[in-house]
Amino acid sequence: MSQSDDDCIGMNLGAKVVNNNTKEAVAFAKVYSVKSGKGTVTNELGEFKLKEISCYDSLRISFIGFETKTISVVDLIVSNTIKLNEKENLLSTVNVLADNSFLYQLVISCAKNKKTPSQQAKTYFQLESSSNGKTVEMLESYYNGTFKDYNVSKLDIKAGRVGLAHQNGHFVLSTETSKAILEQDLFKPTSLFPANPLSQSKKELYTNYSLSLSQKFAEGENQIFAIRFTPRKEANNFFSGIIWIDSASSSLRKIQLEIENSNISPFAPSGSTSKISAVDIQISKTFNNIEDETYLSEIQFNYQFDLVSQNGSVYTVNSKAYLYAFNYEEIFDLPFFDFVEGMHQDYLSISAFPYVESFWQSDPQFELYQHHQKVTNFIKNDAQISNDDIFRHNQYRDRGFFNNEYVGWNENRIVITERKLDNNYQDKGIIAGSRYNLEAQIFLDVNTVNDTVVIYTKSILDPFRSYYSLDINNASLAFINMFFDLIEIKRRQLDNQLMNIKDFSEIKTLYTKEIADLNEITTRFFKEVQHGTEADEMIKWNSYIKGNLGIDNLDIFQVTFEN
Repeated sequence: MSQSDDDCIGMNLGAKVVNNNTKEAVAFAKVYSVKSGKGTVTNELGEFKLKEISCYDSLRISFIGFETKTISVVDLIVSNTIKLNEKENLLSTVNVLADNSFLYQLVISCAKNKKTPSQQAKTYFQLESSSNGKTVEMLESYYNGTFKDYNVSKLDIKAGRVGLAHQNGHFVLSTETSKAILEQDLFKPTSLFPANPLSQSKKELYTNYSLSLSQKFAEGENQIFAIRFTPRKEANNFFSGIIWIDSASSSLRKIQLEIENSNISPFAPSGSTSKISAVDIQISKTFNNIEDETYLSEIQFNYQFDLVSQNGSVYTVNSKAYLYAFNYEEIFDLPFFDFVEGMHQDYLSISAFPYVESFWQSDPQFELYQHHQKVTNFIKNDAQISNDDIFRHNQYRDRGFFNNEYVGWNENRIVITERKLDNNYQDKGIIAGSRYNLEAQIFLDVNTVNDTVVIYTKSILDPFRSYYSLDINNASLAFINMFFDLIEIKRRQLDNQLMNIKDFSEIKTLYTKEIADLNEITTRFFKEVQHGTEADEMIKWNSYIKGNLGIDNLDIFQVTFEN
């Protein structure tokens, strides 16, 4: 092989991983560079791609139940198929015990051995839904995940995007799938998911489950037991599946859960849908050992159900979700934005953030092979609804898909009435509530694209903290919009100061300082104008806003004050 050194160092390498015996693809196998530690996982077809790999490097491929394989990049250039051998099943060389009480003790010990300290990781999440064979929903997002006690306990969003395509005028929105993943604690009973062996007491485990040894294989000096579990009764309330446990440490290595026609699920109908039926769920969780502690590595969460509308129409929905903690050594610099405590919905989180093109142009370090481009093509070519359209008036929904929306500032004015939105105004938000409280934030995100620091800011009205129940008149409408305009003026001032700052800590310091100054300005504004009733002060602040933004709110809303 003859290649230049430059070609050798900056290669993009793609290959496929298959089972050497069956020739079937090995999906979600882990692939790492031996030299750099840079890694990825295979997609559902067993395919992967690594960027900027040296031809002098080697790749290490692993998947539970298979022999770990190391192969040189040179060999992969010649043949781009990697064949993994299944590990030898040691069951044939041991005496199978007459009773399987040891298996029950192993599962009980594993359930007790669940405590791990909190650890953060860069985390990828994707979801794809189809209805009656047509792709109708695609979502892709990145988080800082917090992992503890074999579970994911928190997901703080860095960026996300979504696309929706209708099926005969109906939309499928999996609004809280990642929240469902957070709620699925293997070790705690919950009303949202069927039971599994690890959530059972010792008595319940013996009563509700039959255990059998499916496989036993060596992993280094340890032995892994693959234990099949089957409900003894009430199969619609209990998961069946397989659990892989390290017999020496009683640590969990992997678990597969499945159930058909479940009586218990986290799914609920909305809109014109009258009920959900025929719920099937498949969950797979894989775990890694990091500094002698066990942490969640990935989750596959697939589900199917029938949506039965009020007119009797049935839509079969199939969804596949995948969450992967791809980097436990560092985390994202998150956007500056404060969510309401306890609020977690995938769509609401994504809608709160503007679509920051610089992030998707940057290298987030992990992409599921071909899926990134698949999402891009779906949003561009097939979806009728994307990030910015979910909450807005559109031809499918008069008020978007949710009652509340994060509102980004623009020159169009925010309007509220006692009964409905004024249709004479375009592209506007709505505030609803029971008392007077206005809050907005300056969103700020920092990304690096081709070694260039790119900063993006936007003024955003917070609908979850903002309320107005006083009399609604022209002066109060001007007052509300003037408040939001003050946020925008400060954002532009901040932008100007950020132009020559590239260090993240300096950006954070400046942002904190300017937000403190903004809070002083808005506090003074509220005190002086008294929700639009103080004429002189309203005229003064209106003049300030007009000078900075060219917007005359008193004129737009035809506000006049009596002498």
